[in-house]
Amino acid sequence: MVTYKNIFPRDFSQLQYGSGFIYSILNDKQGAYKQEKSKINSEISTLESELEALKSSHKASFEVLKETHLKTEGILVDGKSENTYPTRMAYVRDVLKGEKLSIVQLNQYRYQDTYRKSSVTVSLDTLLKNMEATAEYQKDKKIVEDIQNGKKETIAAKIQDLKIKRKQVEGQPFSKVFDDNQFGRKLEEHTDIKNNDYYDLIIFYF
Repeated sequence: MVTYKNIFPRDFSQLQYGSGFIYSILNDKQGAYKQEKSKINSEISTLESELEALKSSHKASFEVLKETHLKTEGILVDGKSENTYPTRMAYVRDVLKGEKLSIVQLNQYRYQDTYRKSSVTVSLDTLLKNMEATAEYQKDKKIVEDIQNGKKETIAAKIQDLKIKRKQVEGQPFSKVFDDNQFGRKLEEHTDIKNNDYYDLIIFYF
């Protein structure tokens, strides 16, 4: 600050009257720190929401995912329907074996109001392709992949790093939070500083 006083005595003297370039910079200091903390808080909030979504998801495996999304209405496994199984998971596991799968159809007799049941063979590939084509499945598949790839731990670590960074905001150099654009706008308001032969020293000072 003594160096600044010697190089820019007029601007330095204005500091005590609440005006001048150096005053405007220092006056914006707390605002800049507050803005930087707000930015970090926003990042933390976004990550916390993402982490909560992963933690609350019950779709922790692809088996559970298929149980939820596989369309099996009317599908028979070796002639057996879903309601003959103790649980849907047991039924889906049999469906996923891909053996002796068929679907029940109702066929109307020509010129009559009577119907007869028949079964048509269906392939597991067809069922899986239909499932994978839905947006809901793809969304939940991404959640499962993220969980299995350790994304919960990665996000938790990022949140912790951001909280540490937030605590350190006011201890870092002012130039880290007061960017070149803001600095440039301030200079435009003080042409005497901008046109001074020692202008480059201000950049070094901050």
